[in-house]
Amino acid sequence: MRLSACPAVVALALAASLAFGQEAPVDSGTRVRLKVGETKVLNVGLAIGLECNDGTVVKAALRPVSPSENELVHTGLKPGKTVCRAGTADVTGGKLVYISVRPAPPPP
Repeated sequence: MRLSACPAVVALALAASLAFGQEAPVDSGTRVRLKVGETKVLNVGLAIGLECNDGTVVKAALRPVSPSENELVHTGLKPGKTVCRAGTADVTGGKLVYISVRPAPPPP
């Protein structure tokens, strides 16, 4: 009886997270492609601190979603590549995000 309750609890938790629009945190090593001016948001779970190798390629910020989850918001600034780390490796494991920014298409 106890074992059958576990899937029900997991299903309820999943349904609750979907109802609030939150996705599961991304894996470390996630690759993101952006165009200049484009913004993407990733759930990075619990993250304390943010550092990007090249802040001229992307504008990045962490924003809290809940006490246990944060979102990494990044906007392409110029073509290039960079790596951002959300969280600290010794505290939360951190999430590395590899970001590639392409030029924006020319206006029609």
